[in-house]
Amino acid sequence: MHRSEAGLWLYECNRNAALPPLQVRRARVEDHDDLLPVVSAAAAGPYSSLAALPASCNPNEPFALTRLIGSQDDQNLVLLAEEDGQLVGLLVATSQLDISLLHSSFDLTAYDGFLPPDVYETCERDAMHAATEKVNLRHQQQQKHQQQEQQQQEPEEVAAAVEAVRFTATG
Repeated sequence: MHRSEAGLWLYECNRNAALPPLQVRRARVEDHDDLLPVVSAAAAGPYSSLAALPASCNPNEPFALTRLIGSQDDQNLVLLAEEDGQLVGLLVATSQLDISLLHSSFDLTAYDGFLPPDVYETCERDAMHAATEKVNLRHQQQQKHQQQEQQQQEPEEVAAAVEAVRFTATG
């Protein structure tokens, strides 16, 4: 338990005090039957979007999980979580992402748009250059506008000065 200078309290709890430890391992095809209740419960509950998955991995399709687990490679991974020897969770990860779909669905600014560092740096540098050019152009336009205003005012000032000289000479 910690107290901040503002008088706020922060309580912390070690995960093991609230939940039993989980063992995480790579899925095997033999896990199919034990996984079905986990996935079915998730699809029926808060994760009903599982029903909208493609037929190849929809949990309602026969042996979809077997195909998913069997297709693991360097770019696709299926992990299981076990609690006391019983399967309680599933994670499917892939490196084959449709970045354009993610960009159209989410604000990825906090993640540098999921762009590789060199591409992101190039885009950032190009954006900074474009912004600088825009500011410079706006500044040049303002200066040109001010010069035009001064040129329009000069004849009026000269005419006023000539009128003042005439008035003084005749007065």
